[in-house]
Amino acid sequence: MDSVNRITPEMCRDYLMRPGLAVGSVASYRIHLNGFFGYCRKRGWMAGDPLEAIDRPTQDAKDPAILTPDEVARFMAEVARLKDGRIVKAVALRLFAGLRPGEQEALRERDILADGIRVGVGKIRGRRAVRVVPMSPVLRAWFAVFPDAKLQPANFRKIQDEAIRRAGLVDVWEKDILRHTWISYRLAETNDERLTAREAGNSPDIIYRHYYQLVTAAEVKQFGMFTKPQLMERRGT
Repeated sequence: MDSVNRITPEMCRDYLMRPGLAVGSVASYRIHLNGFFGYCRKRGWMAGDPLEAIDRPTQDAKDPAILTPDEVARFMAEVARLKDGRIVKAVALRLFAGLRPGEQEALRERDILADGIRVGVGKIRGRRAVRVVPMSPVLRAWFAVFPDAKLQPANFRKIQDEAIRRAGLVDVWEKDILRHTWISYRLAETNDERLTAREAGNSPDIIYRHYYQLVTAAEVKQFGMFTKPQLMERRGT
C-alpha cells in the first residue's frame, strides 16, 4: 500500500482542478476521495489526508431570480386563462406560499387549513419539515375564485410552460423562481428572517443572506393587491 501513501496534495489538486470539471463535480469527487482517504487512514495505509491542503471549490454567489409585481400579474393572468384556470391552485401554492414542487405535489385537501397550508414532507437539518405557511389574502382569493382547480392538475408542466411563454417570461424564468419570489416578498413584508425561515422551511441565515432587501415595501403591496382587477373580472362584476 506504499503507492497510496505516496499520494500528494499536488496530485489531488491536478485531478480535481482539471479543465472542464464543473464546481459541483469537483465537490462530488472530493467527497468520494475524502471517504477513500479516511478508510485508508483507519487501515494504517496513510499517515495524513492530502485533501486538507486543498481549498474547497466555491461558486460565485448571486441573488436568486425573482419576478417583479408586473411579471407576476402577467404570468397569473395567463395561468388563469389557460385551460379555464386548471393549474391556478398549484401555481398559487408555489408563488403565494413558497412551496417547493415536491411539497406542492404531495399536498392534499386536508392540508389546506383555514389559516394556512400545512406542509409535512421532507427534512430540515435532520428534523421533519412540518410547518404551516400563512394563508395570505391573495392566496385565499385565488382559491376562492377557482374552487374547482386541482392541487395536482394533469399536464401541469406543459400548461405552465405555455403561460410562461404567453407572459413573455421565457428569458427571465429560472428553476424555483416562484418560491424565490415568495420568500423575497415575504421577508420584505415581515422584516423577520426567523419567521420567514420557519414558514419557508429553511434556515434564518440562508434567508437573510440570499433574500434580504431584494424588493421594496411598495413592491410588496403590489404583490398582494395586483390580482383584484383580474378577480373582479373573473366574477363578472
